[in-house]
Amino acid sequence: MGSWLLVLFAAVLVARRPPAMSLVSSAYSARLLRPWRLVTFVLSAAVFTLGAPYMGDPTWDRPVGALMSGFTYLLAPWSVGTLYRSLRRRASAQSAIVALAGWLLATSSCYETYLLLRDGRLPPTTFSNLAASTTAFFAAGLFWSLTYVAGRGVVFAFMLDEWPKGEEERRIAPSMVLVALFLATVVGLLLWPFVRAMR
Repeated sequence: MGSWLLVLFAAVLVARRPPAMSLVSSAYSARLLRPWRLVTFVLSAAVFTLGAPYMGDPTWDRPVGALMSGFTYLLAPWSVGTLYRSLRRRASAQSAIVALAGWLLATSSCYETYLLLRDGRLPPTTFSNLAASTTAFFAAGLFWSLTYVAGRGVVFAFMLDEWPKGEEERRIAPSMVLVALFLATVVGLLLWPFVRAMR
């Protein structure tokens, strides 16, 4: 209930201050719509959604996989970036609240609410799911924030002054692929216990 109250409060903040909330800006949407981000989202969502019934976890089914994948793609890059910038005093407290609410929505609230509606009770895996999902959310936020800056190399887009505005380089540098593979490996290691359970 506490997490949903935070999510509802964050929704009010976004609705009241759209120009100040880069989450709903065309610049952020344009970043999400870059082809490499869309392709990797589709692939990862397919793994989490289509493979859900075979993961050995009765609380994990296809609707849960689809919900969490979708919210993670939409919110992780912005939430991770905004919380980073708030620590450096480059984002407002209200933006930080919205970022935290988005984090909880993707990693916990949608999971628990769906299972409450499906089973009539909250799952016993709430905290273990939150721990694993938080790590995956963080890795996904970093992964989809990768960008290449000429003369600087691979960076996370939210480290740039103009984020989320600003043009991105069209090319994908080899070093960018290496960092992306590392982050994808982190998520893969999180899934490994579930993959072992399938055997």
